[in-house]
Amino acid sequence: MRSFNALVLIVIALAACRTDSSAHRREPITKGIETAAQTFPPAYSKAVMMREPPVKHAEGVADVVIHVPANFDPAQKLNLVIVYHGSGTCAAQMGLAGQVQCKPDAPLEWGAALASRHDDAETNSIFILPQFNLWGGGTPGKLTTDGYFTKMVREVVEELLTPAIGPKQLDDIESITLIAHSAGVVPLDVTLEKAGALESKIRAVFSIDSMFAASVAPYINWLKRGQPGTRKFVATYGNWGSNQSSSRAIAQAAKSFGLRTVVDPSTPFAETISKHDVVVKLWKLEHAWMVPITFSKFLSGIGLPPRKNVIAREALGGSPPEQLPFNAEVRGVFASAGPRLRTGGLYADYWLNVPAGSPVQVRAIGERSETEPCCQLDTTLEVYEGDRKIVENDDVDATFASGIDLPSATAERRFRVRVTTYGSGEKRGGYTVSARSGEANR
Repeated sequence: MRSFNALVLIVIALAACRTDSSAHRREPITKGIETAAQTFPPAYSKAVMMREPPVKHAEGVADVVIHVPANFDPAQKLNLVIVYHGSGTCAAQMGLAGQVQCKPDAPLEWGAALASRHDDAETNSIFILPQFNLWGGGTPGKLTTDGYFTKMVREVVEELLTPAIGPKQLDDIESITLIAHSAGVVPLDVTLEKAGALESKIRAVFSIDSMFAASVAPYINWLKRGQPGTRKFVATYGNWGSNQSSSRAIAQAAKSFGLRTVVDPSTPFAETISKHDVVVKLWKLEHAWMVPITFSKFLSGIGLPPRKNVIAREALGGSPPEQLPFNAEVRGVFASAGPRLRTGGLYADYWLNVPAGSPVQVRAIGERSETEPCCQLDTTLEVYEGDRKIVENDDVDATFASGIDLPSATAERRFRVRVTTYGSGEKRGGYTVSARSGEANR
């Protein structure tokens, strides 16, 4: 069984956009967000003890990470995102940012900040990461006991979350999303079979490289018990173990009873998930990197309610735009000294003059990422006319490239094209941006 090695998580954390000025860049996220109507609370992130944890740990080891995003609206029904970690993992180090101590006698480690990836999806949901075996193998713990899943969720919702969102009850839950990485499939299998009173709340399941030794029956039966269109199963995986065969078997069974399924789609991940009940995809990413790379895009596609008044992706100063020649390609580099957005991301602006009668295809393609060395840089495009943003795009296909097609006009038009990166925080690396004549097709 492959472990989610803590050293890899440290690399992820160190690469996850910290420089000496990172505390300043993230300041808008950690302070309250004022609007004309109300002031939302800052993010609430804690690694805390439970009265009845899924696994009993030594004194001083946190039982669960809970994270409520900044600008979360507690007046809405609750949408919970529960993550089951893989083997060899400390939940606090996986979920939190900054320096983390997994147990009293352990050294400090940099957190991998998976909760921040949750926030990048901009959903009005709550991140929950229970600790199973600390640095051990996969186990379901007390989830094998009838009624324990409900008991675990009740303690989190009715007790542990109260300081952040006020008093809540199980009846306040709208949906539960379950995400498992690697050996997290062990508690996931059991939960789908023993969710009990909360099964109807489980609307989406995401297996991240975890179907290598899984039984397909719990997933097929869970999908079959739901009304068509009310449940989603998504799996991304490498080509090892029974990942591919198990995931495809689930997709085939789901298709046989009328669910919308797709195998190895070539369309953007989040968009594909939004249009299907079952999505399974072979993704050649390193085992540990598959979690942060796919996490927020999955959440973006499952239909969770959006958070209002999210941190604006507005520029904090910057140099005048360069000219982007028509029917040409320009190479750029995102480096720490470059202009950035309020979210911490780096960006570059370009002027684009489009001749009358010419549709145009704008594309931004990342090179190898310096901060996420598993992959190419994940670009995002925004197009402005004057000060008004008219269109934006994250993924134009199954890669991390972005693209926007603009229709022809009767007169020459001038646009400002912004290239930036997906999510929050500093992502570094090279990219190319181009604007070429072509039929607009999106």
